[in-house]
Amino acid sequence: MHMNARITFALLLIFSCFQGCNYVPGNSSCPPIPGPAVSLSPAVQSLNSSVNIDLSQRYIREKVRQLVQTPHTAQNGVDVGTIVLSEQNLQGQKLNLINIVIYPWLKGSGDSIVSLQRAYELKLKIVPYLITPNELSDESQRTALLCPNGGNCNGTSGILLAFEFYELFSKTYQSSVVCGSSNYDLIDAQVLKAVFASMSSAKPITLPATPILSIVENLTGSPVNLTGVAIGSDLEMKVGILLDAGTPKPFSSQVWLSHFPEEDWGVSIDTFFVAEAVKKSAASLASADPRVVVNNVKVDFSTAGFGISANGKINVCGGINFTATTTAKPQICMGADGISQLQICTNKAQTNPQINILQAACYLGSQILGSFSGGMSTAVIKQGGICPSMAKLTFQAGANDTFYGTKVDTDGVFYLTGRSTFIDSQLQNIGTPRQPLPTVCP
Repeated sequence: MHMNARITFALLLIFSCFQGCNYVPGNSSCPPIPGPAVSLSPAVQSLNSSVNIDLSQRYIREKVRQLVQTPHTAQNGVDVGTIVLSEQNLQGQKLNLINIVIYPWLKGSGDSIVSLQRAYELKLKIVPYLITPNELSDESQRTALLCPNGGNCNGTSGILLAFEFYELFSKTYQSSVVCGSSNYDLIDAQVLKAVFASMSSAKPITLPATPILSIVENLTGSPVNLTGVAIGSDLEMKVGILLDAGTPKPFSSQVWLSHFPEEDWGVSIDTFFVAEAVKKSAASLASADPRVVVNNVKVDFSTAGFGISANGKINVCGGINFTATTTAKPQICMGADGISQLQICTNKAQTNPQINILQAACYLGSQILGSFSGGMSTAVIKQGGICPSMAKLTFQAGANDTFYGTKVDTDGVFYLTGRSTFIDSQLQNIGTPRQPLPTVCP
């Protein structure tokens, strides 16, 4: 008999004796399938989104590895191989899956482990849950779901991403592991039991929405609410948030975070919110003086930040056309309280009145553009100061994990990136710590 076959046969006998040495192929006990991670109905996925959250492959892989991998101090368990995200259509329904290759083992002598010469592919469904007052009216229950560590976790609206069992596939027999099938044996039973035990204690990934909502509210000047969610898992993880404001766009599984390989998460906020906020503010500034009429306001997004330009007419001195321009540069920095925050630094507007010689003396005497020019510098925000804070970007993302902001990208987008303290700890433990970000606020 081949050595590997003898080892597998011996281990199968050991498993048999755990059950009373009465092993009969195809007649192993069926462990109960664990129930849903959250006692709510899963969210019906939206076709559109207003804000998108990207989660890096590394972040998802390490979260799943922590869930499934068995410590080698145990008497038996599984090692985790490759972890791949995928999307699958089943009877017209999209399934968001995590595919995990696992290898079962038994504890050997000393610290060694002995392989059971089997390989399986564990498939987990990623299931979104919407946590809002409309979905769950009890605020204390919402807080318990979104704040697993207790304390203040940035509000009581958000999204939970739960991992739920979908299928265990035997790569050895090239078939699904189904209790009672002819191939189902005690190794299958023990692996399935271990998987179900892990799933029963699995904690969802928590994504509080309040920090994101506060950014949008500061831009729009009015409350916004979380109304829907969509998720994508085409190799990368993406969560779309639907708001009751703005112009939602069709949801796509493609992510922007691949441009920032060192970061763990990213948030894409519709540039519509920024542009509309600037337009409203400019119109409001002009309305303070009935002689000023703003015809058009344009906002450009570039690596330098937001470029804001306006043109209009002053109804004095026979009518004077003008243009006004200013810039605003977002940044993420660490406050004195150790909390990451988003700031938007503004510059004073430059105005260019189009006057002829006959209008010059009249215009210089009126100085009518003075107040408008000063106001344009704060048109994009609604607070005083050179670099006022728009929102705090530090929040819980589940048990023993905190997200914090690090960078801003405005090159045609409004995209915030950040890191996870869970991944920080993982990298620190293997001796490859990251350069600390963000820098301290000025």
